[in-house]
Amino acid sequence: MRDQSEPIDFAHLSYMQSCFLYATLVAADVGRTNQAIPSLEYLTFALAATHELAEKIYTQLYANKILVPAPATIANHTRLDEATGAGTINLRTSRWVLAPDIAGRSLDDIFAVLSDRMDHPEPQAVKELWYLVAESECQKYFIHQCMGYRFCQPGLYSSKVAASIRHCLDRLSIGQVCNIIHYTLKDLAALSQRRGYTRQEIYSMVAGSLRRAADYRLANGKPIHPWRRPSPATEPWLTTVLLDNVLKDGDISFETLKGKEVAAHVQRQLGVKDETEPAAMRN
Repeated sequence: MRDQSEPIDFAHLSYMQSCFLYATLVAADVGRTNQAIPSLEYLTFALAATHELAEKIYTQLYANKILVPAPATIANHTRLDEATGAGTINLRTSRWVLAPDIAGRSLDDIFAVLSDRMDHPEPQAVKELWYLVAESECQKYFIHQCMGYRFCQPGLYSSKVAASIRHCLDRLSIGQVCNIIHYTLKDLAALSQRRGYTRQEIYSMVAGSLRRAADYRLANGKPIHPWRRPSPATEPWLTTVLLDNVLKDGDISFETLKGKEVAAHVQRQLGVKDETEPAAMRN
């Protein structure tokens, strides 16, 4: 495992890496008195809206050697391949530490570097991050609503449902898609009480119903009132980082910003920032 702890330059992480790492550090409450990063199993829902997104974050940070296994946990959380002798870390249970910084920065300095990086957004990277967060937030809300209506079939959040939600997010905000999810599932729950419809038939209608509901309202100018953002005190840290640290307008972005508008929104932010800089700094 020696090559896993090679020094890296935290000032030269990609924009996505910086956002992922910052969210992980604040979710883990890393500071002067606590520099350990708990396992994925422990931190999942503090970090991201779904386990899938939290695992993606840990996997990428580990693959890029930004997070390394805590030395005390390697023996108990590593599986050896008998044929090759290679070790595989259990992402779910292993505890973690930061890789050493190539410039010897303190933890406070690393936080400052990451904060500065997020203050200089890249439109396409922010768009990718927005879709990751938006899809995970909608998936979480979808599953919550399904549980309320006792739609309990395993795998109900299928690839077709995910594609329909992505279709909606292209033209609607996160809050508006939550509205579409709520009323679509409410209508399907009512339909399931009628004779002639089996639960399996209802389940097969979910993906198409979500897409049609959004397309109909948009095509006919029907209002889609956005659901309000959940309390920042209870939402996952990656969502907070996106809305408050990257986009910097919190509730407004949750309720109004649409997927197809994200890159242009960031470009406008950058333009405004450039205009407010002193002329000498721009030359």
